[in-house]
Amino acid sequence: MTGFSKLHTAAGDTAVVGTQREVRPGEVLFGTTLVQPDLAMLSRRVTGRVHGIDPQLSPLTPLRRATLSMPNRFGLTLSAKTYCAKSRPLSDDERRSGPAVVSVKGRSRGPVNFDAEASFCLIDETGDGTFERAFIMGARGRDVAHDVPITPIGYTRLQNLTLPNRYLRLEYAGTGSVFGPVIRYKSNIDGVDKEAALFVYDDKGVLQLVDARKGIRGNTYPKVLDLGLVQITLLARDPETAAITYRVDRTFAFREVQINVSDGAYTTTYY
Repeated sequence: MTGFSKLHTAAGDTAVVGTQREVRPGEVLFGTTLVQPDLAMLSRRVTGRVHGIDPQLSPLTPLRRATLSMPNRFGLTLSAKTYCAKSRPLSDDERRSGPAVVSVKGRSRGPVNFDAEASFCLIDETGDGTFERAFIMGARGRDVAHDVPITPIGYTRLQNLTLPNRYLRLEYAGTGSVFGPVIRYKSNIDGVDKEAALFVYDDKGVLQLVDARKGIRGNTYPKVLDLGLVQITLLARDPETAAITYRVDRTFAFREVQINVSDGAYTTTYY
């Protein structure tokens, strides 16, 4: 997951509850710099293989803190910590790696046990600063869906690290043909600007989807909008200029979030 620095308005001022502003189509309501709340950097390269695959994890590979949806699957305690590398493409031989694989003329033959892309994850079972086990996120086969022991390896944690060239903003897109005002999230990753859907933990710790675009039906105001990272009230819309006036009700700085950036037929996820 990726955290946030404090939310700022387009003018650069920290968003303050009660602030009232007017924006026109194409203008920004809020912007923020992405912050990585918890990274692990290895003390050396991971030796050995995980289910027959070289994880290719070195001291230069940033590992991001992961929250497992089913920690009991690995028998982990509350003190355990899990970190995962960014997913990478697997070769055909790597995808067929596993206990049932056989070699035919130098090529692996067997069931496809892994997705086309997979992420290698390391587990610190006791929270003592040493990884002792590993698993592959992207496993399909039952025989490779479990964690395995590795040669223990130490790591250093980096917390609340500001990510270079990683930004997110909330923008007023104008008026849609079906809906009224349309507000959208857009990310800028290494200079590439795209609409972005968010997965955000709410106040109860439940992961919620926030669509990239939110259209507001009807012409009756005020309207309260919970947009995942901020809650605002739309106070009015000028029918001539299409400008909207809004008030800041709540801000959720440092909420953890996963950003999904749609690009044609596939989705790239930034953590």
